[in-house]
Amino acid sequence: MSLGHTFVWYDALARDVDAAQAFYQRVFGWAARDSETVDYRYILFSLAERPLAGLFDSPEDKAIPPCWTGYIAVDDVERAAARIQAAGGTVLEAARTIEHVGRFAVVADPLGAVFIVYHSFRPAESVGDVTQGAVGWHELHASDPERAWTFYSEQFGWRLGPSYECGGSGKYLTFICAGEHEQGGVARLADGQPVSYWLYYFNVADIDATLARIAEAGGKVLFGPVATPDGGQIAHALDPEGAMFGVVRR
Repeated sequence: MSLGHTFVWYDALARDVDAAQAFYQRVFGWAARDSETVDYRYILFSLAERPLAGLFDSPEDKAIPPCWTGYIAVDDVERAAARIQAAGGTVLEAARTIEHVGRFAVVADPLGAVFIVYHSFRPAESVGDVTQGAVGWHELHASDPERAWTFYSEQFGWRLGPSYECGGSGKYLTFICAGEHEQGGVARLADGQPVSYWLYYFNVADIDATLARIAEAGGKVLFGPVATPDGGQIAHALDPEGAMFGVVRR
């Protein structure tokens, strides 16, 4: 089933799955259960019985630090990975199958931002909407925003939305994956950050209360809250193991 190359899923990688599970449940009020669909421990987070994201243990060599990664829907994983590589990206993990679930490959864009291309074997809908607790915004921090935008628009057919001036950091580009509403933006990578990356924002009803819970649960607030052009608020945070995420109040 094609979802128009939208983001359809999100994974958190952790070194201590139990501690990470407790942190995110406390911060967002998510329910959690073992998926029992793979041969390793994989926790499914949900809210009001709607699946929102997954959590699993980092590899034994610990080479990959704790992080959040997003899945972009494609019709053919191998073809998508080949196109990404031909456009200057990298295939970090070749396509493989999760039985009865879907097929995926881990890739990076030409500037180093990591994401996953994914084809589901089952009917599904994007979880990136205004539902509280779900990811409501996808933000690419790129060393070359214009080059990054060219890559994603050519790979996935995303359309450019409104742009905003961000002082000395240049324009903030918004994009539309499907439908008529913006689903994310592209910002210039801050000085001192080594590689481009994706940042995912979870919808919350009360941003101040959420930031308080993050601190109480052992996380760290990095930035915000600050106002957005549409009248909302955003903030950036780290979980106790250093995985970065955002929160947004619309």
